[in-house]
Amino acid sequence: MKLPKNSKFAAVFGLMLLSTSAIAAPDMSCLTPALDAELRSKFQYIDDLTAMISQNRPDLAESVVIQAASGKANFEYRWSRVVWLLEVAPERMTTPADIWAITWSDEDQLAWQTASPDHEMLQDEFDSKNASLKDMPNRDDFLDFMATTRQDTDYIKLAEQFGIQNSALRDAVADCY
Repeated sequence: MKLPKNSKFAAVFGLMLLSTSAIAAPDMSCLTPALDAELRSKFQYIDDLTAMISQNRPDLAESVVIQAASGKANFEYRWSRVVWLLEVAPERMTTPADIWAITWSDEDQLAWQTASPDHEMLQDEFDSKNASLKDMPNRDDFLDFMATTRQDTDYIKLAEQFGIQNSALRDAVADCY
């Protein structure tokens, strides 16, 4: 049986409406604390890694502190953008994967920055911390060390612990959907 052109359009339109209304929005009372916990975990990992490197290589302490500040600024910047998108465009955040790999346009950037003076401050801090990486002392030694430290047993243990904790926290975020 052949459907008239208008019937096909109505059927497709109806399916589109059904599919968009069936998308589950996250439970924000669950998601906000789960995202906060994930951010705190990342900060703790950075602090633990910074302490380990500073203890083992005091000559790289200043560099690792600069790297840690940049890493934290990056996570906080990203977290702020995710929270903002959840508030203004929740339809773009319909799965946990949307949180961990957000699609971000120039228009999003402009809207996010103008939405709050805090966002502009986060942007400035993010840019400043990332720029400081280029001029950090012992930069080449630090990068060489980081390339080889991944085989160190203390580093491996710390990374594995973080991986387990991060996986559990991501599960907690996913449970909010």
